[in-house]
Amino acid sequence: MGARPDTDLGDRDSGDHDATEVISRPVDIRHMSHAPANLPAAPTGKTPIGEKYLESLRQRPTAPVAARSVRRDLVSLTCWKDTPQLYRKMIARVAGLSGDVVEKRDRDLTETEKAMLRSAIADMRQCFQGLVSL
Repeated sequence: MGARPDTDLGDRDSGDHDATEVISRPVDIRHMSHAPANLPAAPTGKTPIGEKYLESLRQRPTAPVAARSVRRDLVSLTCWKDTPQLYRKMIARVAGLSGDVVEKRDRDLTETEKAMLRSAIADMRQCFQGLVSL
């Protein structure tokens, strides 16, 4: 099994297309990545519509990041089974509990597990608030 005749770039003198020959794929010079960078056809400058829009954005009042509404109802032990599974897995890992806690119902959790989950949720909220305030 040797090189194809149209791409045979190896030992050119033999022509036997054996396994010792070097095969190089031809480069598609028509591809856009090989084209030179072009300047835009029309110069991009400030347009009146764009200026009005930017000015309206600048004048719009923005609340600080910490004051923006954050969904705090996602993680609570009052609705552990209604919490999305990915969040339950993450909380169980932070609490240091096994993976079977994720599938348990609220009534099946022991008081120790509930306390560990509450502590993990409080730690995660504190960490999240620290990240939001940056």
